[in-house]
Amino acid sequence: MSSYLLNSFWFEAVTPGTTTTTTTLSPGTTTTTTTVAGIRRTFTSFPYTASRSTRNSTAYLTIGSALAAATASSNTAVFWMANSDINDTTFDTRIQLVSGSTVIQLNNMEPQDTTDRMSMGGMFPYASITNSTWSIQQSIEDNGATGGYSGYAVVALRLTGSETYTSSSAASNTTSTTYQTKTSITLGSGSYIVVGSAAIGTNNVAGNPRFRIFDGTNTFGEILDAYAQDVNSRSPYFHVFRRLITGTTTYDLQFRGDGTNQGIMLQASMLALDLARYRNNYYAENTGSFSTTSTTYVNAFTASFNIANPSNQHLLLASAMLSGSSTTDSFACKLRNNTTAIDYCAEHLREPNATSEELPTVVARTVTFTGATNEIAWQLDVETGGTTGHLKNMMIVLLDLGTT
Repeated sequence: MSSYLLNSFWFEAVTPGTTTTTTTLSPGTTTTTTTVAGIRRTFTSFPYTASRSTRNSTAYLTIGSALAAATASSNTAVFWMANSDINDTTFDTRIQLVSGSTVIQLNNMEPQDTTDRMSMGGMFPYASITNSTWSIQQSIEDNGATGGYSGYAVVALRLTGSETYTSSSAASNTTSTTYQTKTSITLGSGSYIVVGSAAIGTNNVAGNPRFRIFDGTNTFGEILDAYAQDVNSRSPYFHVFRRLITGTTTYDLQFRGDGTNQGIMLQASMLALDLARYRNNYYAENTGSFSTTSTTYVNAFTASFNIANPSNQHLLLASAMLSGSSTTDSFACKLRNNTTAIDYCAEHLREPNATSEELPTVVARTVTFTGATNEIAWQLDVETGGTTGHLKNMMIVLLDLGTT
């Protein structure tokens, strides 16, 4: 394993040294025999759809599904992403992840501006006793409005025995300024990608709740003020990061209020992906903050990856937090492959309710590459000159699933 620091971010490529075998005969999945030289992971996916569609219905419509096949004592993690919008600032646009008729995760948000394009999504791990169809669905709060959806995908990844998870679905809230733990995951020695996901909110649009992952010493992915255009809004918390662990470490997914107003967290999950279980992995992070006044996209953070198996399917997980200096102008970000001029997510375009709000951007999909050399960048711009956009906690993860 090699690791080095480059331009204030970490990059790592790992060649695994563990042999496992997994087999499934479900349509759309990969039947695999894994060797040390060439790991292959079992997964299904609904391909990423960039284009925007519109509808004006309060009934939920399935816009993408993936079938996850199960065997005895197997586990699966479902990743999903979408952008959603609505042409009315008094009603919510809604995207949810469902299994059958059961709602697993729901994001519902009322925009500050009708041009807003709101990033939604998350992750849910579970014990996959039976085959399950996982779908993302869209609706709006009122039939008189028109909602749009774009940039959506679903990935169901079969987990190995060394990849652990935890979840807590019920809603919890507190007004205390002391962080409360919603759910925790304890990891032994190894190299991991840790994923935290939840729906979050507050009971007052003027509230300043906070959310984070904490290991007892270090804080990861802290949101200092959650989105709260409406007290019923449930926006995503989504953060991915790498940890190299010696011994045992516990990671807590936490929330707090501001002393008067509540922080609310529900549908929370944590997952540890064991980097030794992927044929190759690539990672870059910038935990600082980048700011710009540019009205055209600029690179907030770039990472150059030399992909060993470009044609293989790779699980792309990325997260960042968007904010801006004005409540009357919009700020936008996206993840882009500068080498091939491909956007990996729909534009996250937001006019915040308060300048302190930090808005997570969710990227969770599969990708392939046309060549080995790829520069991937988090990009940022502002709507109006004289305003300042901010992007922080910019993470990029690529996991080679071993498919050809």
